Amino acid sequence: MQQQQILEKNIYVDNVITGVDSTENAVTLYKEAKQIFSDASMNLREWASNSQKFLKCIPKEDQANREKLKVLGLTWTIKDDTLTVNSARNDNMFPITKREVLQRVASVFDPLGFFTPVTLRTKLFLQMLWNKKMEWDEQLTEEDIQQWKEISFDLDEIQEYHIPRAIGLPGTVTFRLLCFCDASTKAYASAVYLHQLRETTYYVYTKENPADIASRGTTVSLLKENSQWWHGPSWLTKHRTEWPRWDPHNISVDNQNSIESEYKVSKVLHEAKLLAGEGPDGETNSVGNSKSSVGYLLDIDCSRFSSFIRLIRVSAWVLRFVKRLNKETISGPLTAAELEHAKLLWIKSVQKQCFGEVMIAIKENKRHNLVSQLGLILDQENVIRCVGRLGAAQLSEGAKTPILLPKKNKVTELLIESMHRKNFHVGVSQTLSAMRQTYWIPQGRSEVKKSFEKMYNLQTV
Repeated sequence: MQQQQILEKNIYVDNVITGVDSTENAVTLYKEAKQIFSDASMNLREWASNSQKFLKCIPKEDQANREKLKVLGLTWTIKDDTLTVNSARNDNMFPITKREVLQRVASVFDPLGFFTPVTLRTKLFLQMLWNKKMEWDEQLTEEDIQQWKEISFDLDEIQEYHIPRAIGLPGTVTFRLLCFCDASTKAYASAVYLHQLRETTYYVYTKENPADIASRGTTVSLLKENSQWWHGPSWLTKHRTEWPRWDPHNISVDNQNSIESEYKVSKVLHEAKLLAGEGPDGETNSVGNSKSSVGYLLDIDCSRFSSFIRLIRVSAWVLRFVKRLNKETISGPLTAAELEHAKLLWIKSVQKQCFGEVMIAIKENKRHNLVSQLGLILDQENVIRCVGRLGAAQLSEGAKTPILLPKKNKVTELLIESMHRKNFHVGVSQTLSAMRQTYWIPQGRSEVKKSFEKMYNLQTV
């Protein structure tokens, strides 16, 4: 029964990938597994092991006759029992295109992230090409080609590094996962190690944090020599009482500067609390440049999002994070209420950003052309709504008092795109009609047409 359970848990398509802790157990597994598969009229063959003693116990015809085998996308060198990450050799002759860069980036299969600090450089380079809006088959500039050469040739060295496959774990010892996290302006990363641990949270200085290198990127040659990445900080091998302790009242000037530079999140959290918990004047505060048509909330640049729902979900997760910092216990998937709250904050943010004078006019009961034209009011959530002539119409509440949205604004553009997709890619008139069930955009038809032109790269004739 034990061997049967081993087989059930370790079959991948037509391969069985498993291991045991002794030659005797290996022989037992071989005999019982052969019998189980034989009963099903299948021949379990090409057995491979790093134990010569075991291989002498099984027939030659059942043994793999290769020194290296593919194991779940990695290369296993049997003799020294190591794994190698596969990376296609650089055969391209320069110059090169974005399509070929992506092909090279995708050629590295590293599911466990051993070479994340190296592959990050390739992803950042590809991201840079996207930001330049380069076409797939457009030739790179000479400067970009030189940078890519350095990165690409470095990838060739990945296959030269052999990673020990086996980790000896005594069955009587309880292990836990020890996770290090870090972020830079380029990326965020984590590095996870097995360790026996009673306390779960420590502050680790950047220079001793193995996740730091994965958030910044490096070369293969430097990564090979980086013991901290492969084994964790040196103090992990010591007794827990000898681990470094962080005293916040006794920090050197260098460390203080490092901590302050990495604690930029405090600004975001402050802004989030203003937005989520209302400002000191009882009103929601808008974060961002009032002259910008892009829009920022919680330091989130909405121009970097391709869909409205993604923007709202990211904002909702940030708001949940703020609540957890305030000791509120929240878990599980995002709720509809959280998503609706995030959407409301974005609407209030763009309204205050683009209709600040209108808000003041409504509150102080002053004359304003837009207020009188559209019959603008502030609802109980301080959201600007249009009443106009629709107040007595037989329409839904949303259509009677639609929310005012600015034209030439990224959030409005994302909402139009979302409504267009939600209604199965209908035309301009139908999309505008669907938008007006909830929102009102000045010169709405023109805005929807412009959004369509961007979505489908249409040229106005």
